[in-house]
Amino acid sequence: MNIDYVINPTDLDPHDVFELFQRAGILKPNKTIGRISRSMKGSAVIVTAWHNNRLIGYSNAISDFSWVGHISQLAVDPEYQGQGIGRNLVEKIKQTLGDEVSLMVHSSEVAKDFYRAIGFKDYHDMFVLPRSR
Repeated sequence: MNIDYVINPTDLDPHDVFELFQRAGILKPNKTIGRISRSMKGSAVIVTAWHNNRLIGYSNAISDFSWVGHISQLAVDPEYQGQGIGRNLVEKIKQTLGDEVSLMVHSSEVAKDFYRAIGFKDYHDMFVLPRSR
């Protein structure tokens, strides 16, 4: 199967990302098309995965390009999970941000084993100021 990866696509439609989030089961009430669009505009890097012109994978990150990067979203279409697409999305983010940048992610319970399997370590010295909505 030929998967095409695109780094920082210029023509990505937030509606396509919204639909992928729906298929992947990660669409929550606060993930509106408007909010997805703002997230895309504020991202340091976006990586997409495509199969036959269909968006099957998406990840975005924010970064200072010197010390830290934070993966904001990662989604892979359930029909394509288990084929290394999520790993490749993260690897392409890491390559784009550079070797000096540490990647962080706030993971759902379901995804913790995935992140551990691709090399992320558990750190318990992080603090979060939760959003109000």
